[in-house]
Amino acid sequence: MTAAETTGGFMLSKEIEILMAERARLLRVAGAAAQFVAVMENPRRKREFASRGHAERRSQFDQEARMNPDAFNMSIRKFLKMVGVNSQREIESAVERAIAAGKLKGNESLPAKMTLVVDGVTLDVTFDGKISLE
Repeated sequence: MTAAETTGGFMLSKEIEILMAERARLLRVAGAAAQFVAVMENPRRKREFASRGHAERRSQFDQEARMNPDAFNMSIRKFLKMVGVNSQREIESAVERAIAAGKLKGNESLPAKMTLVVDGVTLDVTFDGKISLE
């Protein structure tokens, strides 16, 4: 092996070592950030911060405290699963019909829009995206 090859290998080894150390540091930071978000999303933690704030905020969090967060989360997940499964089925069926009718070739990218409305709260949000057939 030549001196240049040895030096090059050593330099590459050092660069890899530096990159791995930086990766480990970033993973630690990301892990700490995830823990911080989890703590801040805890309903009990929200109530602690609310008690330090205005009366309006306090009453909002007091009402939230009466809600069962586990049941709420499971209900949302169940709803989204039902929406996802049924939406996929409907999209697949519509695309198959369009291809059979000659309206689509099968290599298009179709714009898609989903609107979510929840009665009882002020939620009316639209999501835009694309569905690629290829």
